[in-house]
Amino acid sequence: MENSNDACAEFAQQLIHDDKNPTFNKEFLKLQYLDYSLQSLHTICAFLIHADKKELHLEPYVEVVRLAIRTGAYVGETVRKNDQKIDWKWVEYDEAIKFHPEIAQYQAKSLGSHFLMIGTDKEDSFTHFSFPINKVLKNLENGEADSVYAFAMTQLTFQTEMQNVDND
Repeated sequence: MENSNDACAEFAQQLIHDDKNPTFNKEFLKLQYLDYSLQSLHTICAFLIHADKKELHLEPYVEVVRLAIRTGAYVGETVRKNDQKIDWKWVEYDEAIKFHPEIAQYQAKSLGSHFLMIGTDKEDSFTHFSFPINKVLKNLENGEADSVYAFAMTQLTFQTEMQNVDND
């Protein structure tokens, strides 16, 4: 399966490092806090809340797309860099459903699912799916109730909990 790891890593970098097409509300972000640590996702949560308060929804749609993809890529890259058990790969939706058609049963193709992460457990080869860009869009819509920090923590702890259930 062809992965999009390089493209999504680049999107994550563009969150703050694209002066030609800057991310909406980029001035709110502080580079020293964006180190792909789980704690950095608190900064991302605050950034998304601030973007919503600055009325992102009134901006041209391309601004929403740019912010969602770049921020979602940052969230996903943070999960990838901090997960010791799952080997995550970014994949485009159309490529993913070729190998995992069950994805289409619970997630339609959309902006939020254009890129998703597919992870294989390093110990038992169980396959996991994750939609960080979709979570960013939900966060923009619902605020703190759909925290990207909580999402990342769930991704990292869910696998451990599932492993414990399988071992019981």
